[in-house]
Amino acid sequence: MHIHNIHNIHNIHNIHNIHNIHNNIYILNALKDINYNNSIIQLFYYCFNNVKIDTLKILVKKIRKAITINSTDNQFIKIIVSWMNKLKASDYVKFKLSYSEYIDLKVNESINYIKSDKTLINNTYLDIGSGDCALTYKIGDKLNMKSFAVDIDTEIDWSGDSSKGCSGRKILYDGTNIKDVKEKILKKFGNEYKDDKFILGLCSYNHSIHHFGSYNNIVNSIKQVSKLLKQNGYILFREHNISKNNHDMNVNINLQHIILFIKYTYDKKKGFDYFINLYNKFIYEYTSDFFSSEWLENICNKYNLKLVYKKKRIMPEPTNKTELIKNGINPNIDISRTYIYIFQKKTKLTQKNKKYKKNKKRKTRRRY
Repeated sequence: MHIHNIHNIHNIHNIHNIHNIHNNIYILNALKDINYNNSIIQLFYYCFNNVKIDTLKILVKKIRKAITINSTDNQFIKIIVSWMNKLKASDYVKFKLSYSEYIDLKVNESINYIKSDKTLINNTYLDIGSGDCALTYKIGDKLNMKSFAVDIDTEIDWSGDSSKGCSGRKILYDGTNIKDVKEKILKKFGNEYKDDKFILGLCSYNHSIHHFGSYNNIVNSIKQVSKLLKQNGYILFREHNISKNNHDMNVNINLQHIILFIKYTYDKKKGFDYFINLYNKFIYEYTSDFFSSEWLENICNKYNLKLVYKKKRIMPEPTNKTELIKNGINPNIDISRTYIYIFQKKTKLTQKNKKYKKNKKRKTRRRY
């Protein structure tokens, strides 16, 4: 999920002007900021947790050396992709869960609180900032809802509507009016609504809303969804729980995004120069505005959304846990600080209902 240059990584660190993509040393300065204790090896383990620790340490050693000689972003990227190119099947480690089982785990932990709500059946579910749609339709299927992936229409569709997970059901919009999404769905998938009205029962933001370009955009999106959401409907967030003033964590999570982009986007067959062009476009569109759970709850409360569920995400269990701990890595720490939040739209009381409720309370007190 990306929005063009409203509030982007180019100026996110106003305290430190060195954090600037244009000077090609953002990665260097970010790594310098978190270069204490075991932060760097913990960062690269988080991004490459499917690689054996001895192989990962080779990369970390090269990264540390590159820091000492003030390498550019392109040089850091070249170090990472050169290391990736040399990985063999024997360099990978297995987790106790397969990838498919891990996705199922994410789905189940996301909807466990609402899975028994039968009023959601045949309602519409929008996954805003769906990316590759890994969770979208699995969540929809589990809840028996009409599911649609939603993304911002930019110059580049990083996941693609044709990607396997999206099944041709991705709706693109300009990011300003969620009602446009409703209209596009009814126009393109009208047959699905012959017997049912369009009722929005669930909307989710899976690590997407912090990429909306500004805090105003985040608030506006929540406000619009709240208006469209049915009474007692839900908004689900999987989000980083960090304050915008926590400089080191902001830097760390921006680095996570950059490294994971390299990991999942670099194509050995297309080569380094092709990837650098993609990377530059990615950086141009990349934005990050992180927030704490308290900030999110305060914003949602303004739009009649009550927090009904909050929980840290479950970390997958590695098979080499003892070895990781020996090397200064704690596999139980989630350095992304991801939490799952579910908010429910509260029934808005009219003045008449408020008066009735107040009188009822008075009468109840008199009985005792």
